[in-house]
Order: sequence, then C-alpha cells, then structure tokens
Amino acid sequence: MNQRLISSFADFAPDPVMVFATDGRLESVNTHAANLLGIPRTAVGTLTLVDLLGGQSKAARAVIRQALAQKEPTPIRLTVAAPGREAAELSGECWRIGGIGRAWVGVRFNQTGSAAGIFGELAVTIDELNRQLRAKDRVLKRLAELEAEARRIQAEAKIGSWQWQRGDAKVALSDEAGRLLGLAPGQSSVDIRTYLKRTEQADRRRVAQALQALYRDGGPVEIEHKLRVNEEHRDLRIRGRADERDTSRIFGFVQDMTRRKQFDRMLRHSESRLSSILEAASDAIIVFDETGEILLFNQAAERLYRWTARQAIGDSIFRLIPEELHGSGNIEDLLKVVRRRAGKNLYQRGRRISGEEFPAEVRWSNSEFEGKKYFAVTVRDVSSKKALEEKLRDAQRLDAIGQLTGGVAHDFNNLLTVILGNAEACRAEMALNRQAREHLDLILLAGQKGADLT
Repeated sequence: MNQRLISSFADFAPDPVMVFATDGRLESVNTHAANLLGIPRTAVGTLTLVDLLGGQSKAARAVIRQALAQKEPTPIRLTVAAPGREAAELSGECWRIGGIGRAWVGVRFNQTGSAAGIFGELAVTIDELNRQLRAKDRVLKRLAELEAEARRIQAEAKIGSWQWQRGDAKVALSDEAGRLLGLAPGQSSVDIRTYLKRTEQADRRRVAQALQALYRDGGPVEIEHKLRVNEEHRDLRIRGRADERDTSRIFGFVQDMTRRKQFDRMLRHSESRLSSILEAASDAIIVFDETGEILLFNQAAERLYRWTARQAIGDSIFRLIPEELHGSGNIEDLLKVVRRRAGKNLYQRGRRISGEEFPAEVRWSNSEFEGKKYFAVTVRDVSSKKALEEKLRDAQRLDAIGQLTGGVAHDFNNLLTVILGNAEACRAEMALNRQAREHLDLILLAGQKGADLT
C-alpha cells in the first residue's frame, strides 16, 4: 500500500525521482528519471543503486547511509552510469522516507524542484495514511466481531443469508444458510439446478417460477417449500430481492420453518380437539373479554339461548344477563353481584335473547393474557331439575302427613279397643234394664264404626 503511494507521488513529481529500498534495490522510478537515465520502468525490482553508479558499491552505501542518517534532505553529487549509457555527473538530494515498519531512500536529481517539497509532502501524507490504516484496522476488527456475532445470531435463529449475482449459476451462502441446506462444512455455494432437484416435487414448479420472477423483476419474493436434507424434509422460507444500488446483485435470507410448522400442526390439532370438546359439551360455554364482547359461543349455548354463534360472537354478554344483575355495566361489578347472590342461592337466572328468563346453574372462571382479562362461563338450564325437586318436596310432605296420620290412627284404634272391650264385658256380666242395654249397644256400634274407619 505505501509502496504504491510512493510510486504515485514519484510520478507526479516535476523532477527526475527514484526511490530505493534500504538494501539499494530500485522500488520506483518516475518518467523523468527513466528518460534522463535511459532505464526502462520495468527495471523496478531488479536494478540496484550500485548498478546505476557503475558498480561503485561503496558510493551506493554512502548515499543510503547519508539519507537514512539525516532528518533533512541532503545534497549529493553522483556519477551515474546506467547500463548501456555513458557516465554523467548529476547533482541532487537524497531523503529518508518513513513508512509503516520500514523506510525508503528517495533520490532527486536537480532540474526544477526540491526534494524537501516533494518528499516532505509525501512524509506528511504517509503519516496521515498510517493513521487512517490504524483506524481501518480498528474498523476491520470491529467488522470481524460483528460478522462473528451475526453468524452466532443466524445459527441461533436458524436464519441464513445468501446472494446471487445475475448470470451466475451458483448462489453464495453464509455458514448458517449452508447448514440449513444440508451442505458439507466449508461448502459456501449451491447450484440453482441442484437446489431445484432437491426441492420436493410438489413445490418444485412453484419455486422455479418464484426464482425466475426474482431474477427477471428483482423481487421482492417470499416463498415456503420443502427441501430434502439428509433423508428428511425440511420446511424452508426463502426471501429475496435485488440490491437497489447494484441491481445485478440479488440477496436474501433462508429460514428454517420446520419446528414452527410442527408447532402449527400441533396447535391446529389441539384447537380441533378443543373445538370438538366444546361442541360436544351439554352445557352452554361462553367466553368473553373484559369489555363484555363475546368471543366463543358453543352449540349448547346456541340451543339454550336460541341465538346462533354467528350472531352472538362480537356482541355483548350483557344481552344474556337479567337487567338487575347488570350493575354499572362493568364486568367486575357484574362478577361481584353474581358472587354475592351465589352465596345465598344455589341458582342464578339467565336470559334468552328473546328476553325470556330461566333458572340456571352458572360457573365462572377468568384468566389473563398479555395484560387483558378473559372470562369463561358455563351455564346449565335447571328448569327441569327444579321441577323435579318441587315434586320431590311435595312427595316428602305427603309422606310425612301419611306417617303422622298412621300414628294417630294406631293410637285411636288402641283407645277404641279398650272402649269396645269394656262395653262388651259390661253388657255380658251385668243385669241391665232395657234402657241401659240400648245405651251400651249404641256405644258398641259407634266404636265399631270408628274401628272400621281406621
């Protein structure tokens, strides 16, 4: 980098300028010097200062030593004898050029300018370049850290990146993208045709059309499909679009959706089972939120309230509650009233959409999700149950009366037995006149009629 910069400055210098390494090897020569000395510019790297001085190695070492030892440009006078040219005595200056970890020797032959001006400006520029390079090193280090962090995030999120250059049959992949596609470690690209062959046959045509549209129009495109990876099928989501600054470059992301798809299937299965259970339930089940909006209304609720789920969902739960339970129209106030009544009475009342009220057995539960409250209520019509209970109570009352009546009759029978027995004895043992006998006969007749009643 520094050597190229030095060569550029030498080319712009108005005087013949040459740059040598500290071992005397020619590193740069501008056009003026090449024409003056008759050296081809291809001699850079092969020609040495000793060669230019006609083999005078001592003089060459002296120039290099003198340049490296002085802080300012030092005047020199040299007898230059380039290969194939006559010797010529030239005056000029030599100058130390500092770089990153190394130094060079600059030689200017007198013509118009000063080595101090040329190489002084060069030294300042190199110092600035050094600072920029150090800053660049810090930036590159930070970029490397960010790339490592990006790789870690991609691996955890199971999302890989890719880029596709128009006209190229292969797509370049990040490490995670390669892993998701089942490539061998270190393999960083995949052929489009190979990718399509590994795509599940049912998805292949759709994926090919999406890639063609992406290539032709630049996207954006998003598509999900299955890909064969190590004898299994993996669900992938591909997103891509053309780079706005360079439309020949298409880039995007690939995401592993396999587990999410499995969870979705499990969720749908659970929802189906829950729906079946709710619809098969004999009790009405209603779910509503903290505003009273009905969110779920099963078939038993449709039968009980004579209101379809399509009509009920989105409407207010308060339409199904007797007005005296409404309170302020707030769910919490409603629950307080319901709990207070439930403590005194096993039954509460419901109201059909027509306004007809019915006795009901109600159970409440609530939950909270993402800061919102939800309520579930099960309602059972107990009209027939209450009627049966009334009949049972009537039967129990009649049974009690029967038991009481039987007891009284038994006791009355005992009394009649005593009366009749003693009357018969008196009639048999006593000599009674006609009138007394008639009175005993009346007693016996009345007693016998009373016995017949019990």
